Amino acid sequence: MPSGNRYSGCGSSFGCYGIPQGCQKKGSCSLLLTHKADRDGVLYELAAPSTGADMWIAAGLSDSKAMEHAHVVECLLKGGQTSIRESWNGDGYKNSLVKRTSGVDYRKREHADGMLTCSWHRSHLTNIGTQSFNTLKNKYHLLLASGPLKAGTDEKSQHKHRGGTDSPVNLQQSEVSVSASDSDLFIKLHGSLMITAWILFVSVGILLARHYKNVWESTMICGVKPWFAFHRGLMMLSVAMMIAALVLIFYRLGGWSPNENPHSILGIVASVLGLTQPIMALFRCHPHQDHRYIFNWLHWFNGNAGQIIAVTAIFFATSLDRAQLKDADWFVYILAAFVGFHVMVHVVMQVHSMVMERKTKTSVDIKMQEMSRNGNHVAHGDDIQPPSKDAPGGGFRRFMLGIYMVVALFVVAALVATIWFATS
Repeated sequence: MPSGNRYSGCGSSFGCYGIPQGCQKKGSCSLLLTHKADRDGVLYELAAPSTGADMWIAAGLSDSKAMEHAHVVECLLKGGQTSIRESWNGDGYKNSLVKRTSGVDYRKREHADGMLTCSWHRSHLTNIGTQSFNTLKNKYHLLLASGPLKAGTDEKSQHKHRGGTDSPVNLQQSEVSVSASDSDLFIKLHGSLMITAWILFVSVGILLARHYKNVWESTMICGVKPWFAFHRGLMMLSVAMMIAALVLIFYRLGGWSPNENPHSILGIVASVLGLTQPIMALFRCHPHQDHRYIFNWLHWFNGNAGQIIAVTAIFFATSLDRAQLKDADWFVYILAAFVGFHVMVHVVMQVHSMVMERKTKTSVDIKMQEMSRNGNHVAHGDDIQPPSKDAPGGGFRRFMLGIYMVVALFVVAALVATIWFATS
């Protein structure tokens, strides 16, 4: 087994599995597990770079790629002291410590030369509760994870690195194992749902509410104006997607997991703001009542604040190890470009609205003056407006809406595709 150059002999003298993908060839693994079988069992060695801060690294055996139902051996560094212990991953990714397993012999544990290393020998046949592991007859997925310890305790914080083999490993052979191609189904679905909700549905819904109240004025959909029908539908879809995304990620992580990266807290704040929007709308007063402006301002502020915080959370997600987007620089560039495009469209639409209002007011004043000179009745503005499907500038507004929706669709498609196919 490796002690000096731990990558020498990987795949020939002993089996190995490291993360991220392909790190064995580069000699730069964030986590490396080596294994070598003998007559009685398998000798494992787990190693990871360390700065000396309190941390944990862990390796597990499982029948599946998931972290569930896995027997885990943990290596801890706390206050400069090293230790080995075992745990079990139950349903819903719940991890609990277990007593030392019969047939598992702890060997080396050390922190030297910037590396935390632990080794143990595991008999071919071991039993953990009702679960049996037989490395002579069966293949198993190898699981790796690491992270910091909670301050002043030996309790694990949320992992910073995580991986699992793509296929079950024959631990009798000396082979290089490959990481699963899909980093985590739940995390990918979570990201895809949140991006679709906030970048597509919420963005279009906000645009409709802000600039399209006077478009398609002669049309009604289910008794309401088109802008409101589409706005309401898009927002309800986005709320449903947010709820689904939150359920997926909380199930995946087994509850709330504090992290130095602000993505989690920003995501929760944005989701809470998003979920309060329909609740707030249920209690709004009639459009013509005196205090309606209070709801209008609160609804506007709440929605825009939620979107700004959500997009910020998406930016921070790119630096999370479990998102596997660290090498996908184009993800950040595409997202930043859309933010700029979004702001530009709103500025253009606002300027266009101001120009149209000025032109409309000028034409109304001229017509009123002409009618006064001719001795005709001086009408109110509503009376002299010719019947029309749109307020002035409706054609331009529809054109801009089409452009915006096409760009938003392409952006969401690119971001979601990156989540599913990019690996770091």
